[in-house]
Amino acid sequence: MNYLRLVCTVLILFCFSVGLIANETATKYFPTSEGSFWVYEDQDGNEFKRTSIKKVIVGDEIYHAFEYEPTIDDWGKYNYLLQPYLYQVGEEWITFFVADEIENAVKSTLSKRLDEIDAELRQKYTEQLPSGITIDFNRTIKPTAQDVLYLFPISINSKQNWMVTQVSVKVDISMDIKGAQINIPNENKLFSMTMNVSETGKFLERESVETDSETYENCLKIEFRTKTSSTTNATSENKQLLPTQTPKDKITTLWLAPNVGIVKLESTKENSKEVNTVVLKRYEIKTAESEPVNE
Repeated sequence: MNYLRLVCTVLILFCFSVGLIANETATKYFPTSEGSFWVYEDQDGNEFKRTSIKKVIVGDEIYHAFEYEPTIDDWGKYNYLLQPYLYQVGEEWITFFVADEIENAVKSTLSKRLDEIDAELRQKYTEQLPSGITIDFNRTIKPTAQDVLYLFPISINSKQNWMVTQVSVKVDISMDIKGAQINIPNENKLFSMTMNVSETGKFLERESVETDSETYENCLKIEFRTKTSSTTNATSENKQLLPTQTPKDKITTLWLAPNVGIVKLESTKENSKEVNTVVLKRYEIKTAESEPVNE
């Protein structure tokens, strides 16, 4: 009987300790107190300030909110791992509510690339077509992102891989030829491409991070890796109207310091020597207080 009591006591204490560790990890590596701010700088010397401002309700979930200075107005440069508007420290995960932002960023980036292709093709066809005949390319880009991005689990360990987010993008393209009656089959005038992007996360280790302003001990080091696949119903002739290569895997490494949060980010593409870096320049973590919920 005494042995059974001892076992039960140990189990109760163990479960209680696990709960404390989970809570500590949640608040320790992603502080949420209102009024806290972080100032980041990228490799080109551009700075932005992120401030935790309030709590909001999305559906039946409570999220914290960030505001940014300067405000985000160029979605082509948006970084969803560093610039979420809504985030949550839950019982099991640190999550971002960033579907709209990711969709805006994907649409902006892909539109720019397709604009470049359109310009090249328009010039090429103008040189080949008879005088008075023009050709235009019309398109729609429809990205669909997963609502919740899973940044990392509360009870993180080196054996765990997890799905961070998934995005699907459908691109519909049509050709509009003017100035002549040309009989072109519909499959040559209307076609589409679908791209699927998945991102996984993996905890690598704990290590120190040194920046120009400070050294951060015992940081979580997490690797995020994206993979992209694509399909199309375009004919071989029309495939030139689409990006010629599937984007290479993108690898992003994130470091989070205890009681500070994200202190460094590095991103690169597979087999590329170019590395983009963002580091924390200064910050202030406010003392946690009870905060009102804005509905």
